[in-house]
Amino acid sequence: MPASESLIHAALVASVLLSAWVGVLLTLLLLPGMWIALAGAITVQLVAKEPLFSWWTLGAGIAIAAAGEALETASSAAGAKTFGASRSGMVGALVGTLLGAIVGTFVLAFLPIIGTLLGAVIGAALGALFAERGVAGRSWRESTSSGVGAAAGRVAGVGIKFSLAVFLALLLSVAAFVP
Repeated sequence: MPASESLIHAALVASVLLSAWVGVLLTLLLLPGMWIALAGAITVQLVAKEPLFSWWTLGAGIAIAAAGEALETASSAAGAKTFGASRSGMVGALVGTLLGAIVGTFVLAFLPIIGTLLGAVIGAALGALFAERGVAGRSWRESTSSGVGAAAGRVAGVGIKFSLAVFLALLLSVAAFVP
């Protein structure tokens, strides 16, 4: 392989590594980091003279990212349900997660990543609590229990998605070097 092609190949591999590991960090911000990592890998796959990956590898990456999204989305509601929430408490946990992540990002901007995570966890808890108390008419004790479950589920969901993002980054990183 001529030196110029070798340099281009190295740059393509470096861009895959960069997008994969930046994707891991973006996942902690509750952003679509796994999808950004895959977009980088697919772009390299399409522009490279010789493909870096098999399409099976990219398909597995898409499946991992889709599983991460589904598990993260369902985690707050599942945690609330485990602790006895009604349907309105589970919906409140989902809405609270989204609103809390947004508010936490801006209100706690001096704590990058942590502000977003705290906002999402607190939002899930408050969303479930207020939905249980206000919509379902449950007691403070029952509502608080649902809120704690939603917060625990949210923490578990972020942990699961982060783990899958690391796995995806490792998959793409290894596959970029192994033909």
